[in-house]
Amino acid sequence: MFSTNAQDYAKEGNIEMGGSLAFTSTTAVTNGKEEGKPISQMVIYLPLNYFIADGFAIGFITSFELYVQNESSLTGFTLGGSAGYNFIGESNLTPYVEGRIFYNSVFQSAGNADVTATGFGWALLAGIKVQVTENVLINTGLGYAQRRFKDSEYEGVSAGSNIISLSSGFLFYF
Repeated sequence: MFSTNAQDYAKEGNIEMGGSLAFTSTTAVTNGKEEGKPISQMVIYLPLNYFIADGFAIGFITSFELYVQNESSLTGFTLGGSAGYNFIGESNLTPYVEGRIFYNSVFQSAGNADVTATGFGWALLAGIKVQVTENVLINTGLGYAQRRFKDSEYEGVSAGSNIISLSSGFLFYF
């Protein structure tokens, strides 16, 4: 019978990579006030992390999103860095917390109007990773993010979004 060795995960020098699919609820924010109803969409996250100490990882994160409704659409991506801590225990369950800072770009098309906006954001996540084979984990987490945009057409307007997410995916480590 195959037995996983949880003590090998999240050790200094390990590399962790994979992908997650997140269900998100995104609310637009203008000048500090939420506007309109939240939109629900799926976002793909692709992390790459390096453990600089047992349990503590720094890394690179990117994400892709697409939202289409009637004649409007939103396409976006993020590129950023992350730092997280994995609470190593004696079992194959590893709770974790992670912070992210990222650059984001969104292209929105609605009827005859197209807008591209860019900016920066941050996110906090917490969840659990379950080791299912020697080098494979399933992760599930909850997150909150804020992103802000700048668009030259709207000088003096602070625009962005608040995002709540539930994600799940696979991670490989070696």
